[in-house]
Amino acid sequence: MNLFHRFQRDDFYASRGWRKARYMTLKTHGRRCACCLRTPEQHGVALHVDHIVPRSRARRKELVLSNLQVLCEDCNLGKGNSDRIKWQGGPAHGGQLLLFGY
Repeated sequence: MNLFHRFQRDDFYASRGWRKARYMTLKTHGRRCACCLRTPEQHGVALHVDHIVPRSRARRKELVLSNLQVLCEDCNLGKGNSDRIKWQGGPAHGGQLLLFGY
């Protein structure tokens, strides 16, 4: 990744739009990983707000709340940017797994 692209990416995550979308996602879905159900309070995990359909594949969805989910750092990094799974309630606990198209 060249320096220009890195600056652009960092600029997005510092934007007012992203911060508002991130806040609304955490407020709506809570402080629990949608995949493994761990929380910062009980398990000491860091939470990420994840793009279900990655920004690299659909810029028009980068601030769409239905394209965002809360994942812990481990689940988010394991998912990467090629997977487009939306977790709901954690698969290990009877939750749903929804696949999204681009």
